[in-house]
Amino acid sequence: MRIRSHEKKKGTESMQTEAMKLYGLTSESCIDKVMQALEQLAGVNDVVVSLLRSRVIVCYDETRTVRSHMERVLRQAGYDVCSWV
Repeated sequence: MRIRSHEKKKGTESMQTEAMKLYGLTSESCIDKVMQALEQLAGVNDVVVSLLRSRVIVCYDETRTVRSHMERVLRQAGYDVCSWV
């Protein structure tokens, strides 16, 4: 499991943490691709990727990005979101 955190801004009340299951996570390089894809989105503060569970947990500012944006960049990186958990 890998975690990457960005500096969180104080007073941000619009932060959401959500988890999703992904198809296609098979190696350490997949973890890097997923993290890079999500980190390019404005408002994403934390990304946790578990290769064993094929799960990604994202902490993000819902005023700056939404689920559909995350799904789009993950599809572009070659991964499919099979469910939000």
